[in-house]
Amino acid sequence: MKDDTKNKSQTMALIRFQAVSFILDQIRSARLLAEALRVASSRPWPDESGDFYSTRTLEDWYYAYQKNGFDALASKPRADQGARRVLDEKTAAWVLDQVTRNSKTPVTVLYSHWKTTVPSLTLPSISTIYDLLRQHGLDRKSLRSGRLETGPTKAFEAPFVNDLWMVDFSPGPLIIVEGKPVTTQLCVLIDDCSRLAVST
Repeated sequence: MKDDTKNKSQTMALIRFQAVSFILDQIRSARLLAEALRVASSRPWPDESGDFYSTRTLEDWYYAYQKNGFDALASKPRADQGARRVLDEKTAAWVLDQVTRNSKTPVTVLYSHWKTTVPSLTLPSISTIYDLLRQHGLDRKSLRSGRLETGPTKAFEAPFVNDLWMVDFSPGPLIIVEGKPVTTQLCVLIDDCSRLAVST
């Protein structure tokens, strides 16, 4: 089990390193960091069968690598790894029923909704919920690739142009206006189907 976890961490670190190397190559080609991040977020990593990552996520990898090198790109083990979690049968059945009834809603959204609307329900951590779903064939990969019905093959992937636009904000560069420093915010909008990105 430890070897599997280590291998997964190394694989993820290599994927992140590939993305960061691409961003660095873009910068060496005289692109601004913001533009390099937009280009990197418009393609899957490490290849066509991989996943898309937001500009904010890619930016975090970039700065982590700049600060601490390759080791900073490896996934850190969870502090609660190996701890036993108990989910009683009644709560487990309720959770499975809710996910089945709301198959189009992301589990994280459902979880937040349950915590605010069902105060009498003692919920475990979100990781325990995912463990339960995996045990019943409703793992995260199955859910995001169509959940309980035929649907998209990637998380949040829309079938047509203009069906879904996503937005992401990130701290921008510090600029000087009339001799005074002014902070900026980068805003990127991307069409999920075409991957067309618009920045402001």
